Amino acid sequence: MEEKNSHKVCIKLRDLNPYLVCMLCAGYFVDATTIIECLHTFCKSCIVRHLQSSKRCPTCNIQIHETEPMSKLMLDRTMQDIIQKLIPWVFIDESRRAQDFECKLNKQVVTDIPKNDFQKLELVELKNSYLSDEQINLCLCLERCPDFFAQMKLEEIEHKYVRCSFRSHIHHIRHLLSKLYDISLKDYKIQISCDGKILSDLNNLKLIYFVHWKCKSQPMVLTYTIEEKEENIVANIVERLLQYVICNRFEIIC
Repeated sequence: MEEKNSHKVCIKLRDLNPYLVCMLCAGYFVDATTIIECLHTFCKSCIVRHLQSSKRCPTCNIQIHETEPMSKLMLDRTMQDIIQKLIPWVFIDESRRAQDFECKLNKQVVTDIPKNDFQKLELVELKNSYLSDEQINLCLCLERCPDFFAQMKLEEIEHKYVRCSFRSHIHHIRHLLSKLYDISLKDYKIQISCDGKILSDLNNLKLIYFVHWKCKSQPMVLTYTIEEKEENIVANIVERLLQYVICNRFEIIC
């Protein structure tokens, strides 16, 4: 019995494809969304686009809802997690495309919306955008800077465990740390790493979790260093030198 239980069973990915592929786009699920009435799953963008012209399930043809079919849709995070663990490269490619799209979108100047209306819209979006997000637990650990001149007398923050949205980016964590240490990002450089890899500001936490942390148990450990920027270090050295000269009454020969 023990030998049978320890035997590994290998399953080909193509045998699982019927359960992982969206029938509308023939690709693996992205933001897997399930119809509550019949439990068939599709990509979120695919099913939303389909329901604009039809109120029936593309698989079984059951009527989803007479007037509001969108109300019968539910994000299927369990299915999405299965896909991300079985085929992580699909999620990585999708995340990179989304990041590229966001970068291009941020470069465009919004001119159609009046300034006051745009500010109101922005506030509403900021207020509600992360409420229903999947969450991740983080452990923020201070790593001492090896550079003697840049080293600061810092203590590790008291509450180093953080819970936040998977959509958060590294620059959000940097801003959080700057607030906790009461320092300015203009004067200090905060570098964040995961598993020895330095992270870019554009990386979101979900991408880091799958690529660098490799789906290990939470909390995901992020290490950080805080050091003064070079121009500040030089200015501080000059200032200390001048103070030393003045205190010891040395003559400065120009």
